[in-house]
Amino acid sequence: VSAGTGRNVSYYRPSKVESVALTDKSEAMLQRCKEKIDKLGDEDMRARFSLAQMDAESLTFADASIDTVVDTFGLCSVADPVKAVQEMLRVCKKGGRILFLEHGRSSYAW
Repeated sequence: VSAGTGRNVSYYRPSKVESVALTDKSEAMLQRCKEKIDKLGDEDMRARFSLAQMDAESLTFADASIDTVVDTFGLCSVADPVKAVQEMLRVCKKGGRILFLEHGRSSYAW
């Protein structure tokens, strides 16, 4: 969810994933993702990626259809982060995982 420029693309391993659906609401960001996927040396791994333009707050995946949902620094860029997390919960299979790498609001008044 909120794949951005595809910074995580190189971290997925063929032995660990069957498929990876990268989503972002920005077509320009998805194009950057595609460029990174195209540079992967492993053709089998490249084939496991799919790209879809969609908003994190209204994912088009079916209920309970995703084994693992990954969000890396994406919640700060959506208008309603609570709705985005609710969507992640909706699409994640029972017993599945939602992995977040996020930053919070600073307590410093800059």
